[in-house]
Amino acid sequence: MKRMHNTSILLLASLVGMGASPLHGEDKALSIRPPTVDIYQVPFDELDVNHDGILSKSEWRGDIQEFYQLDDNGDGVLTRVEFSDRSDE
Repeated sequence: MKRMHNTSILLLASLVGMGASPLHGEDKALSIRPPTVDIYQVPFDELDVNHDGILSKSEWRGDIQEFYQLDDNGDGVLTRVEFSDRSDE
């Protein structure tokens, strides 16, 4: 019985060490964002991954607070005009 208990502890420690959390059902893949970059150096078209003419939060690779500052009308996306105004902030 003691050996089984030790095996369970080792398994749990391995899972936690790999980033798995047995206590939280959170899917870490959903919370992964692209690395933050100097957004002043990246062209709009490079950020607009799906080429829909707007930047969503999931496409944004800068600081998220800067995204909110640039979103003049608060609609949760950045237009090319809002993005180009970033040098004025």
